[in-house]
Formats: sequence, structure tokens, C-alpha cells
Amino acid sequence: MPVTEAPPKPPSERPLRRDLPHDPAELHLLIEELEDDRERSRWRESVWISVILHLLIVLAIIIQPKFFPDLFSSKDKVVLVPQNMEDRDVQFLALPQDAHKPTPRPKTNILSDKNRIAEARKPTIDRHTLEELQNARRRGAPGPQGMQAPQPQQSAAAASPQPGQQQQAQAAKPPENSNTVAKLQSPPEERPNRNVFNSAASAGSAIEQATRAAAAGRGGGGDYGIGPLTPNTNAQGAVDILSDTLGVDFGPYLSRVLEEVRRNWYNLIPEEARSPLFRQGKLAIQFMINKNGSVEGMRLISPSGDVALDRAAWGGITASNPFPPLPREFNGPYLALRFRFYYNPDRGELR
Repeated sequence: MPVTEAPPKPPSERPLRRDLPHDPAELHLLIEELEDDRERSRWRESVWISVILHLLIVLAIIIQPKFFPDLFSSKDKVVLVPQNMEDRDVQFLALPQDAHKPTPRPKTNILSDKNRIAEARKPTIDRHTLEELQNARRRGAPGPQGMQAPQPQQSAAAASPQPGQQQQAQAAKPPENSNTVAKLQSPPEERPNRNVFNSAASAGSAIEQATRAAAAGRGGGGDYGIGPLTPNTNAQGAVDILSDTLGVDFGPYLSRVLEEVRRNWYNLIPEEARSPLFRQGKLAIQFMINKNGSVEGMRLISPSGDVALDRAAWGGITASNPFPPLPREFNGPYLALRFRFYYNPDRGELR
């Protein structure tokens, strides 16, 4: 049989909040709840941020020395003492004063005569040396003197016991002695019959002759010649007088001038003219010496073709300026000279 049911009651519609009556007390409570929620969320965020920052700092401290060792390196190094050294007694030792003393620096502004003589690469030729060389050439070589001794024995063995023949042998003996003496002496044309410093070219020729005589007497002994030293270069020079000497002997003066120029020139010779290159060259420089010894009017009249060789010869003269004053008996205003310099010359160039 059909059953009739009563329809359910429709849900009562709840009025909206905005439709509710606004109570000021309820509004204050709602605002306080919202503020509490915001404070809790802020505190929660600050805690998480602090935890994350502390973790990052800890990680940075752990990882930093590995990637940046120089940033955290310490200058003070820790020395680990072995365990067996801990049991030993410690004793204090006072170190002595430093015995090493620095060597004094040499005085470069003072040059002794011994050093200058030791540094000379070739003996200087003065007038006394020229006279010794000329006297050695006059006396001759030592070979013929050694062969002179057996001649009296041969004449004695060849002599006859007859008195007539002995008288003839004695009469013939003086000519033999005169002949032997003539053989020991040098030829007449080689004797110097005049002063070697008389003419304009005599000084240069005297130096050249003395140099040839010294080269010819190499290896000789005794009083028959002085063999030259063996430098690492063969540098020679000669001088010509171009002005009138007015009858004054410039031999001693030129010997001093040559000595000064030669010493300064040898100190400036470049390496290319020394062993083992031995570069050759010759040049001529003309200049004047005033009465007070100063040099004027230097001219390179015959260059060698090499600037280094010309500069060394030029410096040999300028380094010697001023020269000693001219002799008092010389009344001229100046003395004109021409110096010729030879680097490793051939034998034919000096003749």
C-alpha cells in the first residue's frame, strides 16, 4: 500500500557573515588571532633562516682550506718533536760571533807601478835598450866565438920543429888574428855612423830596426841580444818628426813619449786584434805637441778601415795627453809628429 512520507524540511539558509550583526568585541578577538598567527610564522621563518646560515658557515669553514689554502695558511710552522727527543735534557749554547769578515774592496783609483809593469804586453823600447841592441849586433852571434878556440891548437900541431919554419909561422900569425877579428865584427855598412834621432825619419827607423834586431835575436843568450816577450798580439808602432828640430836631440824625449803612448795603446787594443783572431791593420795619426806638452791638431791621415783599431790608437795618444814639456833648448813653438800603428803586421810591412 502506498506510503506517504512527509517531505523533509528544507535546510535553513545560514545568513552570510557580512549579514550578521557586527559586534566590536568579536572583531577585536579576530584581530588578535591574526596577529598571533603572523608572529608565529615570523618566528618560524627566522629559526629556519638562522639554521640555514649556520649550516652554510660550518660548510664554508670545512671546505675553505681545501680550495683556498693561501688564505688560511699560517706563517708560524709547527715543528713536531719526536717522542725520543722529549726525554733528553735541553742545554743552551751561545753561538760565537761571526768570524767571516768581508774582504776590503780594491782601491780602483790607485794604480801601482808594479801593476802597470805586470800588465804590459810588450817590453817598452827606450834609448838604453836601443843601445844594448845595437851593441849586441856589433858583437855578433855567440857561434863563431866557440869555434875560435881550436885555431891555436891547429897552428901548433902544424908547426915544424925547424927554427926557420917557426919564425915564418910566427910572422904569419898576426895576419890570421886580424882576419879572425874582422870576421867576428859586423860589416862596416851596418854600423851606425850617425845619431839615430838626427833626421825626420830616424826615430821611426830606429824603432823598426830595434824591433827587427830583437826578433832576429829571439832565443839568443848572454849579452848578444834580448829576446822579446811573447804577447797575445803583435802590435807595433813608429814615429816620424815632421817639424824642424832646430838642432835639438829629441831622442830622450821621444823615448818617453813612445813609452807613454805604447802603454796606453796596449791597454786599449780590442779583442779582435788579439789571439786567436789576430786582425791586421795599420794607420797613421798626425798631431802637434806644444811647449807645455799639450796635444793639438790630431788628425787621422791614414785609417785602418776598422773603427775599433782606429779608436784604440787614437785613445793611446789622448790618454797620454799632456806629454812632458818640450826640451828647454828647443826654441820652436811646437813639435809635429806622425805616429804609425801596426796591428799584427807582416814582415814586409815593417821594411
